[in-house]
Amino acid sequence: MEQLTDSGLSTETATCIVDESLRRFEPGELVNTSGQASDEVNAAVGEIVIECSTPETTIPATTIAPTTIPETTVPQTTVPETTVPETTVPELDLTAFCATSEDVYIALLAGESFETPAPATAEAYFAELIDRIELAIVTAPSSDFTVQPNELLAAIQGLDEVLAANGYDRTLVPEEEIADEGDVVNSVKADLEFFLEDCDTGTDVDAEASALAEQLISLGGGEVSPVDGDTRSAESVDLFINSDVPAAWTSEFSETVDGRRIFIVAIDAEAFKSRRCLDGVRFSGLDTTVDFLPLMDETDAARECTLLVEEDYDDGLYVGKLRRYEGCGEGTEAVVIGANDIDGEGTVLVELQMVELDEAVVTMITESFVV
Repeated sequence: MEQLTDSGLSTETATCIVDESLRRFEPGELVNTSGQASDEVNAAVGEIVIECSTPETTIPATTIAPTTIPETTVPQTTVPETTVPETTVPELDLTAFCATSEDVYIALLAGESFETPAPATAEAYFAELIDRIELAIVTAPSSDFTVQPNELLAAIQGLDEVLAANGYDRTLVPEEEIADEGDVVNSVKADLEFFLEDCDTGTDVDAEASALAEQLISLGGGEVSPVDGDTRSAESVDLFINSDVPAAWTSEFSETVDGRRIFIVAIDAEAFKSRRCLDGVRFSGLDTTVDFLPLMDETDAARECTLLVEEDYDDGLYVGKLRRYEGCGEGTEAVVIGANDIDGEGTVLVELQMVELDEAVVTMITESFVV
């Protein structure tokens, strides 16, 4: 022990070496009789010396400092108040649209003043009205303002098409054929009148409508009215034929040829039989029901004039066809009706011609003749 401490080892280390050596070996094994130890023992003691001389590493207890997570303070977000700028819608300029819409309204008023317009007047009226509506559509400040003008345009074009197919004779068009278009026109006209209250153009629309109506009537040769403004009843007692005719048609002629009863009423009935350029009407009646189409094809109008239109005819007593002709010479026009009476007891042929066809006369005769 002393030798170990004298060699510079600490008492603790020396004590460790001695104790560990004695634990493993007997004293005689450490030092034999010759005072020496075996190589094996020396090697083991050397390991003991190393073990005892190596200081024990003591890992100091780690004190983990508590981790303090700092409290995160989320700053309060202040949403800035959004101020939506007030949108200022630019004011629409309705000046042009008000003017063109007023023109449409004036034309609609003018149309209401017609009682029985001549075909030329009716045709000119529809052309004028359609032009005015199309101009209103073009001047509309936005698409919203074109809805009703387009509806009105479609309705007017529909009316124009139907009336044109009937020679612009309103009496030949059944009311149910144009009822829908008429409803649209009336509805849009009412809305248009309301809209124009805010336009304040200062226009006397009634005066403008009257002026337009007079202009259109003059284009058509005047308002349709009976010749001389009067009528009379012409009758052949022997032939059982009668009809209302213009008062100026004072000449009459009647005869029976090959079973056909013929009654002519004209300005000059005798001349009417062979001349085109005279105002008058020929009634022909047969007591049997025959095909009236061949009879219509044999008329002077069919041979010498230009056919304009053929349409159905039905006055409640006779049912058949009505043909309109022009170009019969010196401006003469003609209307020919071929029909069977509804009882199937006879056939009638009506041949009307006038140098300037008067629709009022056409209506007068078709609504009154009996053969």
